[in-house]
Amino acid sequence: MCKEYKLGKSWYCEPKKEEEQELTVDSILNSSIPAEEKAVEINKLWELQRKRAVISGKREDLEGFLDTQFLIGQKGIDFARNIQRIIESNPKYSNNQSYYQSISDQAIKEEEIEAILGVASNKYGLALIYSSGCPYCMRQLPILQALREKYNMSILGISVDGNYYEGLSENITDPSVTNDPLVQSFPTILLIDKATPAKIFLSKGLITLDELEARIVNRIIERESNEENN
Repeated sequence: MCKEYKLGKSWYCEPKKEEEQELTVDSILNSSIPAEEKAVEINKLWELQRKRAVISGKREDLEGFLDTQFLIGQKGIDFARNIQRIIESNPKYSNNQSYYQSISDQAIKEEEIEAILGVASNKYGLALIYSSGCPYCMRQLPILQALREKYNMSILGISVDGNYYEGLSENITDPSVTNDPLVQSFPTILLIDKATPAKIFLSKGLITLDELEARIVNRIIERESNEENN
């Protein structure tokens, strides 16, 4: 009719567009698309939510990202444990020294680390105590930057000489930090409980990313368990 009477574009003639609703994890999981496509879509959603949360800083955006991150981590843990059950129940795979047992144990460990660190950044951060001329501190920096990028964890740099490393969330100068009994050498890395607040020793000297991830997870589990029991 609009074309016939040359009414042009108007509220009456313009077709109404349905408002597009953003996908959610639940809507993706409940859809009829194949499982591998669900995995791809959830990964896209995670990346979108992460970028939005970083830029906006809004609580609802941060919580949306954390919800998706938690689900991804939990799915990974469920997958690894299901694999382990099959290995343990089938003689073909159940030898403790077998390749299958080893990769199952490692997968569970990795997924648990990913799940815990993925949601840890809202409560925990790290502090790096360093001297700018320390060669081990320089080698530690890219490892911490990788951790920050991977888990969106804040890292406070505490320089004892006033010269700062780039790539950390924040830098301050505090020569007196060397009087802290937790600081025994450079670099020293502390876990910071932002809610309490409290500081927990993690490492002194150079440490690999895998070892640092494992220590953070262990300290968080210990701390959360103690809080539940108190």
